[in-house]
Amino acid sequence: ELLARPYLNLLRTINPDAEVERDVEDVSFVGKVSKTKHNGWLTRIAQKKIGKLAKKCAKSDNCVKKHVLSRLTYGLAFLASVVTRVVDMVLGTIAAVASIVTLGKFTKLNRFAYKTLRITGIVSDFFEFTSLMVNPFSAQFDYSLFL
Repeated sequence: ELLARPYLNLLRTINPDAEVERDVEDVSFVGKVSKTKHNGWLTRIAQKKIGKLAKKCAKSDNCVKKHVLSRLTYGLAFLASVVTRVVDMVLGTIAAVASIVTLGKFTKLNRFAYKTLRITGIVSDFFEFTSLMVNPFSAQFDYSLFL
């Protein structure tokens, strides 16, 4: 939200009728929508794929998969999150400039720029994946609703 909100405010200053998405006005996402809905484009794809693999490893009957591989997979998920959020930020910056130049006329471009300008999510990813590396079995619960 650190960069996405100022972008949205600037866009709404230029064009008050610019559409971004329905739940943009809701700053507090606690308990309302899942965290992955508000991740960037590449970040969402990477976290879904690696998260599925990590949860599968954590629920495995194989001791090595359950205790070693699941922790390593969550570490990989964090590293992938850092890389994808940086790439999302670059794409989001380009999209935000294009969105402002076009005066917010294209809803899909506005939405893409808003969703990909969420590089500050690295902080929540760090805490989430660190806690999952310590206790990979807590992945069966969806704590992301409370972040």
